Amino acid sequence: MGLFGIILLAMSLSMDSMGIGISYGLRKVRISLIVKIIISLISIIFTATSIFIGELILLIIDKDIAKLLGCLMLIGLGAFIIYQALRKNQKDKKSIRPMTRSFMLKSFGITIKIIRDPISCDFDRSSHIDIKEAIYLGVALSIDSFGAGISSVVSGLDSYFIPLAVGLCQFLFLSGGIILGKKISTLKKVDSKIFVVASGVLLIVLAFIRYFI
Repeated sequence: MGLFGIILLAMSLSMDSMGIGISYGLRKVRISLIVKIIISLISIIFTATSIFIGELILLIIDKDIAKLLGCLMLIGLGAFIIYQALRKNQKDKKSIRPMTRSFMLKSFGITIKIIRDPISCDFDRSSHIDIKEAIYLGVALSIDSFGAGISSVVSGLDSYFIPLAVGLCQFLFLSGGIILGKKISTLKKVDSKIFVVASGVLLIVLAFIRYFI
């Protein structure tokens, strides 16, 4: 269960990378190897920090209570991600205004915002992502990793392999998405919010697995 839980968590936190990769691939936006590594390293740092905080929480909370709390946090986070994706989708249908470059690091909404129009991370419209834009994208993709990392540790899924698994999945999913986007033209009809919703669903599934197994 430990390894399966780690893989499931890493996949859930990397689904939006797949959606972004497909969007970039369709638009022929180039992402170099170093940029992918930077994004993965940022994910590792965020996840490792969240695990450390989760371990501190476990020092002051009973394990049984912590497990229930952690699972509820995972369910809440998954539901919030799904809600944000669907809510943004409804707003997109009602508005024809293009998305602006501005953003605020207040909640997980930044990740959803980038998913809605991933090309917006290419600030200078150069059709490739530079170091500065990679840091922006890496932080955006790692926001939900922070909350989910704390929740997973509190729920009992505690392993130092989690940050490495998340970083590796971010790299693989982003790379795979880019390849798919370049090669499969029919993906133009696929709404990238599907990957955001899938991410939320996987977090909810993980919560139930952690609680009952």
